[in-house]
Amino acid sequence: METTPTASPKDVLVSIVVNNYNYARFLTQAVESALHQTYPCVETIVVDDGSTDNSREVLATFGARIRRVFKENGGQGSALNAGFAASHGDIVIFLDSDDLLHPHAVAHIVAEWNPRNAKVHFRLTRIDAAGHETGTEPRAGQTLPAGEVWRTFLHDGRYVTPATSGSAYARWALEKVLPMPEPPYVYAADAYLNNCVVFQGPLTAIQEPLGIYRVHGNNDSLGNVLSADVSRVRYLMARERQNDAVFTAELHRLGITHCDEARYRYYQRLKLRTLSWKTDRAQHPKTSDTAARLARMAVRAVWAAGPLPLRERVLQ
Repeated sequence: METTPTASPKDVLVSIVVNNYNYARFLTQAVESALHQTYPCVETIVVDDGSTDNSREVLATFGARIRRVFKENGGQGSALNAGFAASHGDIVIFLDSDDLLHPHAVAHIVAEWNPRNAKVHFRLTRIDAAGHETGTEPRAGQTLPAGEVWRTFLHDGRYVTPATSGSAYARWALEKVLPMPEPPYVYAADAYLNNCVVFQGPLTAIQEPLGIYRVHGNNDSLGNVLSADVSRVRYLMARERQNDAVFTAELHRLGITHCDEARYRYYQRLKLRTLSWKTDRAQHPKTSDTAARLARMAVRAVWAAGPLPLRERVLQ
């Protein structure tokens, strides 16, 4: 796989792009965590995606220590596009404004940096809305993969990687995949990045937590799909169709023949597809789906679900 080298670690500039929408209550902590990195060569950019709370007032307190980008509300994908366009770093971290980086995070990333790799991903510590530690992201027992991870993605329909704040991307890799299409990625824009970047080059993995992932009820993921209403399911399925298109286009670029259903080997993604078929049959995009077909796919997906305990596999 062809890759493109970037700057050597001794002179690498790191951009931390904080994306924010109405998270003024968390914003100060996120920005401070970017500003207080022990690694000296960091620029901090904050993109405010049309917040209606007091986020602008919070950002004003940082003065010239940060670069501010104010835009009309367009969703997370548009905020990441705008932040990347404003950045200059050879390494780019997209930090959600309700998350934090540990002070040594960037130094550790740069120490592990391979200029030919597309990204470094690292574990995050999970906390709840009250700040209590609840585990890790990804969960304990899941190892972050390294190397040519696209092969795992092709086989399993996914690869283990953290939420948005747990990845540092090579600029040359982002230049190949950004700007992303914005309407499908109002939320969870990291799905697009992780689907695309894995095909650009090898990954580096850091197994220890370098930041904090705050779970407070508003986080968007496939894991809470069972509580979604029909309009939400339609949005998530539209996003999945875009992800399918990205997946197929990248494999076509590499000259790889693949199974069209490969991405649905991941049980959470298949759960969404099944829910769409059951609750919104008229607009369900997979016209060939039947109960029997989805059941067969479900058995395969659940039993391939990595370290899930037996009881949890059955409940899925």
